[in-house]
Amino acid sequence: MKPRILLPLIVFSILSFYTSFTQETDINIDREKLYKQELMRYQKLFQQEPERTLLTSTIDAKYYRLDLTITTSPEYLRGKILMKAVSLQDGKSSITLDLMNTLTIDSVKAGGVNTSFSQNTSSFNITLDKTYNNGDLMEVEVFYQGVPGSSGFGSFEFSSHNSTPWVWSLSEPYGSKDWWPCNDHPMDKADSADIFVTCNSAFKVGSNGKLLSVVDNGDGTGTHHWKTLYPISTYLISIALTNYSEFSNWFKYTPTD
Repeated sequence: MKPRILLPLIVFSILSFYTSFTQETDINIDREKLYKQELMRYQKLFQQEPERTLLTSTIDAKYYRLDLTITTSPEYLRGKILMKAVSLQDGKSSITLDLMNTLTIDSVKAGGVNTSFSQNTSSFNITLDKTYNNGDLMEVEVFYQGVPGSSGFGSFEFSSHNSTPWVWSLSEPYGSKDWWPCNDHPMDKADSADIFVTCNSAFKVGSNGKLLSVVDNGDGTGTHHWKTLYPISTYLISIALTNYSEFSNWFKYTPTD
């Protein structure tokens, strides 16, 4: 009687092991396939060199201030970007920054005064207010508007969840120029940045660094101010807004903390 029971158990164990092994092998194969696909996607994206590389850039961005007004109905972006940068050569009277021409530049200021500019497919040229030499600090403001495009992993997206608007950005590796003007190269890190986002007051906004304030503008909109004080690449500056829920808690290091 015992041998008859034992044999089916052995067969069942072997079949179970084989099935489990086969499933695990299939999972590993699927994982390996996924990893390879993602690796190829990353390589393809990072091989998409921008029109200008850091080797040809003649400025070093030090600070960005983004003032963005975002509406979801209609889907639209208006922005004012302040950049402070240091010249890397003598006799600099113009610079080139990155911005896709799906967005329209209304005006540009250099050194606080209006100046001329010309917009190209993915960049624009600015005539500076004076001639800058190596090490000189310059300030440029760009006023622009439009509906951002999207490249990379989703540079700037107007989306939704459960019929609620949801706006987010993911600009890696060269997608910042899809939604804000900058020196769009991962190696040119600004020392700090302020991000102001004005949107429907029903929404909360997430961005980089620390949330310093939320101002109710009294017209159905609110302005969120985020600030980061660490060196940051342009593609890492990001925003996300929707009807987020907010939770907070305290960690007590000691009973008397």
